[in-house]
Amino acid sequence: MLLARTVRRRVCRGRIPRAAPARLRRRASGRDRRAPVPAVDSRGPARAGRARERDRRRAEAARFSDYVASRWSDGSGESAIAQEAALIKLDAAVANGDVAGAKAFLEQIPPTSSRRATAELRLGKALWTEWNARNAEFNSAREDADDADAQALADAKAKLDELSEAARDSLENGLERMLQSPSGVTEKDYAAIFSTYLLAQIYERQGKLDDAEKWLTHPVIGALSAVERVMEPGDAAAEQEDAQEVLNESFRMAVLALALSVQTADPNRFDEAEKTIARLEAVSGDSEAAGKKLTGVYLRLGKRLEEHMSELKEAAEDGDESKQAELDAVAKGFEAFLNRAASREAGNSYASMRWVADSYLSLGRGLTGAASDPPRPALEYFAKAGKTYQTILKRIDAEADFAPNENAKLSVELKVVECLRSMGSYQKAFEQLKKSLREARDNVDVQREAAQIFQDWGRKDSKYYLTAIVGASPDEKGSNQIWGWNGLIRRLGPSVDKGERFKELFYEAYLAKTRCRFLYARKLKDKDARAKQARDAEEDLKRLYQTRPDLGGPATFRKFNSAYMNFQKMRGEKTVRGLRESVDAAVK
Repeated sequence: MLLARTVRRRVCRGRIPRAAPARLRRRASGRDRRAPVPAVDSRGPARAGRARERDRRRAEAARFSDYVASRWSDGSGESAIAQEAALIKLDAAVANGDVAGAKAFLEQIPPTSSRRATAELRLGKALWTEWNARNAEFNSAREDADDADAQALADAKAKLDELSEAARDSLENGLERMLQSPSGVTEKDYAAIFSTYLLAQIYERQGKLDDAEKWLTHPVIGALSAVERVMEPGDAAAEQEDAQEVLNESFRMAVLALALSVQTADPNRFDEAEKTIARLEAVSGDSEAAGKKLTGVYLRLGKRLEEHMSELKEAAEDGDESKQAELDAVAKGFEAFLNRAASREAGNSYASMRWVADSYLSLGRGLTGAASDPPRPALEYFAKAGKTYQTILKRIDAEADFAPNENAKLSVELKVVECLRSMGSYQKAFEQLKKSLREARDNVDVQREAAQIFQDWGRKDSKYYLTAIVGASPDEKGSNQIWGWNGLIRRLGPSVDKGERFKELFYEAYLAKTRCRFLYARKLKDKDARAKQARDAEEDLKRLYQTRPDLGGPATFRKFNSAYMNFQKMRGEKTVRGLRESVDAAVK
């Protein structure tokens, strides 16, 4: 056992002992001339260097664990050394995103081993991380899909379901194994506590709310139970430094948000949900930064509701009657909850009213397809959202300390515009936005909403896709008062490396511009004109890749790459290539 711990410490520190063969030490340190030459990395010198160092250490961990296992284990796979080596390799595979490898290493750890539960939790976390990455890619592909892509999307969805179930089973098996072990669990098993949060997330997404709540509220390792202990004044164990550090503010807010999502599915649990909202506000504090963070939590909750309803709607449209019944139940139950929250005459804070309004907006979006007109129930939700936003504006004007910061009023005004846009009232939305344009023309959020109005307007008349890209309404100097996505890209470009916010906005604008180009080209009846638009868009994306090879990170890279391949399909290409492959081929 002592040797196993020594192995892990030395691998984690990147140290290979002198007892290891010289050949192994040379390769682990990168000095072996026979080692393969790494491919050119396009992530930039600093990031590429750090990535190569991580890869080197992971490879070193795997080689050294093999060496130790072969040197000291009895060859049966039952020894502590062999199991520790398998766990080290599983960790390396997880860190490298190698899910298949991690699964294989898990099977090297016997079910009776005390390490098996730990390995299952780590694998479950890796599988769920992989699901989130693939789900983002799937949603991006679905936005640009046409009828020809239906089968590919169905296959991708089936794989997502398999991945979700595998993550759920791995996490649940690990947790059950820990609970049944002779040593049991304690309130300081933080890996188990975090795993109950992940497992509850999966169950909540699958619509199995009772199972989600079961794990959130487990009396010892439930994530919600742990958060409540930490927030309970006078709890000596919870006040210990390690509990405060591990169960930090971000984790508490995430857990409470998940609990709120579960509770609001049942209108009879209004009182419980109110307490959870109060806890969320207590965790966030009352500073300006805290207010923004809490509003962000509510926005993410609304986005999750929207995604869940969209998934149910698609399944129902594919003929699954049970999903239609579930969709109706979710909408009606949540609407009843929101109606009760909105009707309260006292006790509503800015953040809680924003949550109500944003949730109405999400309900409407969830019932509206990406390229369809909103049905009557959706229009009613958009109207309720707009009414709630108007109530917030009245309170901001009437109560000096109601808004959390000076930008809150503009933010809510833009939400009113968004409600009109979501209802398909594009002219009214634009007229409403003109006031904000006069007062805050250089505000990025105002310009984003202006571009989005014209992008959505393109559903009715494709010329507005071009307006969304290039802007409109030139002033006396000839400068567009509405920048369009191109104008946003030009202004944000120089600041991309100055902060995450600028980076996020830049790539969001570039993706929106790319989508406008795709939607405009798809509307063209002339085949040659459509092919030219597609080819121009491909060249634009290649130029972006050549100047910014990471394209904002893995998630946005996948979206740009998917768009690039969709333009090739639009031109009738039978074999399509990704951005990196195309640019590398051109260089050679």
